[in-house]
Amino acid sequence: MHLTSSPEPVEFVIAQSDVADARRHLPNAAEERLIGFALRQLRSRRRLTELLAFYRAHPCRLAHVHLLAAAAVTLGRFCGFSLAYDKMGDAFMPVTPGGSARGAAWKAYADACDRGRPIETRDELWLEAHFADLAGVREAGLEDLFRAEARDQTEPTWQLLTEHAEVTLGTRLMVGSALSGTLAYETAVAHTLAAGVSRLFRTGWGLVHRYTSEAIRALLWPAHEPQRGIVSNRAAALTLLNQGWRSFRARHVYRRGLRTRERGRRADGDAWPLLAQVLGERVLEVDPLIVRFYSNPSRFSVRASLEFPRLPF
Repeated sequence: MHLTSSPEPVEFVIAQSDVADARRHLPNAAEERLIGFALRQLRSRRRLTELLAFYRAHPCRLAHVHLLAAAAVTLGRFCGFSLAYDKMGDAFMPVTPGGSARGAAWKAYADACDRGRPIETRDELWLEAHFADLAGVREAGLEDLFRAEARDQTEPTWQLLTEHAEVTLGTRLMVGSALSGTLAYETAVAHTLAAGVSRLFRTGWGLVHRYTSEAIRALLWPAHEPQRGIVSNRAAALTLLNQGWRSFRARHVYRRGLRTRERGRRADGDAWPLLAQVLGERVLEVDPLIVRFYSNPSRFSVRASLEFPRLPF
């Protein structure tokens, strides 16, 4: 017996096992909400299937990071919980449901792979395409949509969804600088990777536990479900383990990003004469230290502090 909420493609036919899985995460939810959860979760698995096929034909080192994140989202059932996560999953896809590269940036990346271009070139094109997608996500307001969804939620999973978003989407300052062209993509992604790993080990143990427990469950107690053209939860768990190891290949991009940042710190002279371009000859009226700072802020060590006044009682 199958339950369907609407006439969807074959892979979106909702089986009793899908509803049972949704009920395990939403034990007190109405059937309509369970079906919505199951449908979004099937879409998440379909996207992981398409990512695996696309990156199998078009590999680069950063592809492993993308696959790792997609497998984690799928195992965590995050798209099932959140409509915004489901929409962001579509926005971050490099490939259409028909199997074609999506948009000019991803087509350029796929073409470089087909032509056998060097791995560094493919990494750079992947970064350009990914940051273009990230800009699209923010312009579409999907981050704000997620925050609005999560604001009044009391289920513990929503805290995990917030942690995952903080780990994977990067800081607004670094990503914004990369999108504006003032920071190299490699430097921004290096900072994001470092900050994400640090956050996981400082405050993200609940997130790690969620990934681990769902992976173990999928491997040892796989659900019986109909044959469909999408990866099973067991296959998603194997992908998580495999890509977790392979993601260490991205360390080369991380190191290149750090070297790019260090070159900026060691740069001599007016590397970026911003004030001179704006003020012209009047730049001579500005304190030389300020001119030097705006020429290359990364050479300076800057600290900020915040003071709270004492309460009057």
